[in-house]
Amino acid sequence: LYPSLFLYDRTDPGVYRGDIGYLLDNLRENAGMEFETFVPQSVDDLIGFVRRNLSKGDPVILVAGSCDVIFGLNGETLLTEDHGEMNRTDLDALLSKENVKLLGMKAPGPIDESTKRQIFARDVALRVLREMVNNFEREAFAIGQKTVKCGKRAYESFIEDLENPSISWRAGKSQTYKWLGPSLEPQWTGLQGTIVYLTELYDQVEGDEKKILERAILNFESAMGNWRFWNEVVDISWSDSGVVEQAVREFSSNMEKRKKGASCVRTALLRYEEGIGQLKEFLEKAEN
Repeated sequence: LYPSLFLYDRTDPGVYRGDIGYLLDNLRENAGMEFETFVPQSVDDLIGFVRRNLSKGDPVILVAGSCDVIFGLNGETLLTEDHGEMNRTDLDALLSKENVKLLGMKAPGPIDESTKRQIFARDVALRVLREMVNNFEREAFAIGQKTVKCGKRAYESFIEDLENPSISWRAGKSQTYKWLGPSLEPQWTGLQGTIVYLTELYDQVEGDEKKILERAILNFESAMGNWRFWNEVVDISWSDSGVVEQAVREFSSNMEKRKKGASCVRTALLRYEEGIGQLKEFLEKAEN
C-alpha cells in the first residue's frame, strides 16, 4: 500500500523520513487510513497528545524537519525510532527551533474479508503496482524544496559511492556512516512490505497473472536476500554505540570490503529490476 522506493542522498542520511506527504497520500488513497494533525504549543501539549493516542493503540508520527515514529512513552520521556529517548529538555529544545506537528494515525481494525477486498481491489492493486514501477524508473524524487536520487539511479549512485575510495563513510557531523545501516533500514522495511503485499495479491489472481506475480515475488525475495548478505559484509553491531565509530572507520578504509558490499547491492538491484520487469508484464496484461 506504500509503494516501495529506494531514495539516496549521501549528504542526508535522514532523507527517507522526509517523504511523509507521499506516505500519507498512499495510505489514505490505498488503505483508507485517516490521520489527526496536531500542532503542539508546549511540551505538555505534545506529551498529552502522544499519551492519548498511544493509550488507544494509535501510532503517532513526529514531524520536525523529517519524521519519526513515536512508539512509547515512559513517564514524560518519548521513545522514538530515530531520536531514541526524548525527555522534556529535548522536547523543549525541539519546539524552540523546529515547526513541530504530530500525526495521530487512526489504527485500522483487524483485516477481515471486507477490508481485504478493499485493499486488494483490482483498481487499487494496479495503482500500487504502477507506482512501484514509476518509483524505480524515475531518477529523482521531490522532498520539500530538494530533489534526491530515486529508484534505479539511487541504487547506482550508492554503488558508485561505495566503490569510490575518495568518499569516506566515517562517523562525524554529517553522519554519512548511517547509510551503511540505519538509513537503509526503512528502505528494507519498504521492500519487505512489497513482498507481503504481492504475496497477498497472489492469492487474489489466477492464470498467467498468478505465474507472473510468482516470478516477481521470487525476485524481490532474492533482492532482500542480497541485502542480508550486505549486512554480513558490513558486519557492524549498530546496537553497540561503543564500537560503531571504530567499525565504520575500518569498513570505510577497507576497499576490498567496500567492493564486496557494492557487489551485494548490485545483485540486489539486478533482482529488483527483474521483479519490476515482471510487474510491468503483469500491468500490460491486466490493462489490455
